[in-house]
Amino acid sequence: MVAHLADTNAVPLGVQLSLFRLGVLPPDTPAAERFEPRDLYRGHMILTDGAGNIVLAEERFGRGLARLVGFDEANHELRLDDWSIDFAPDDGEPRWQLRASVGDTRLDLTVRPAKVPLSVDGEDVPFRGYSFSRLDVDGTLETDDGERAVSGDAWFEHLWGELPVPGGSPVASDRLQVQFDDDTELAVIRSRRLDGRGAPTVEAFLIDADGRTIPLADGAAEVDFTREWRGAEGSWPVEWEMRLDEFELSVTPVMDGQEHAFASPTWSGLVRVDGQRGDQELTGMGTLQLSGYAAP
Repeated sequence: MVAHLADTNAVPLGVQLSLFRLGVLPPDTPAAERFEPRDLYRGHMILTDGAGNIVLAEERFGRGLARLVGFDEANHELRLDDWSIDFAPDDGEPRWQLRASVGDTRLDLTVRPAKVPLSVDGEDVPFRGYSFSRLDVDGTLETDDGERAVSGDAWFEHLWGELPVPGGSPVASDRLQVQFDDDTELAVIRSRRLDGRGAPTVEAFLIDADGRTIPLADGAAEVDFTREWRGAEGSWPVEWEMRLDEFELSVTPVMDGQEHAFASPTWSGLVRVDGQRGDQELTGMGTLQLSGYAAP
């Protein structure tokens, strides 16, 4: 899940919570012993707080354990230690509850779907799933300076199947998810070979205000990197200029230092997106995830 939020003073806050389940053994494999690991989980939590140009990030690993790590089907809860998403609160209201912490900073968000989910068909790709491109969010962020009310929008995805292991593929992908102020969303994936051969490919689609998906032609897609930022792990293209069909957009980071020294180094953070679609002016907030630029 990624969330693009702001506090009551319009200070931006970016939230990313990612959980990857790595199947060690097929579910129907007989257990040889009680503590035989079947699932391993890898999680990332990232908070970008524009109030003080602060980025907090943490990576965790855990093996699947009932009520501690993994999805608890009986309680409809996804958990990795104290990071959790409760998909079925006791009052029966159609909402989710996200709770997480990074160090001494705690986040408590109420999430309500605002659009119908989109399905991911497995015919063209070796995985399946669904995506909510727009969810309404409100809640609190608690730091040493006190508690702040925050609100905004989120984007949630659940995918399963033969997903590439992050950092373990010869192909690297840059991913942009944007939520515009006109209640539309844009997803862009730019893929390239790490050995430099071939030309990068760009896949993009728009989700309109009614929840319909509109593919944007790959042949008309252009992505130019206009500025790189050098971090401890590598040089990252943090500013983009894009032309996608009738879209002309500029992508700029809320702050440059959103690099994360995870097991697979990445730059992943909050960005502003401005431009136009034909004669219509567009503004929005997004999450940009970059991989494959770390120095060897």
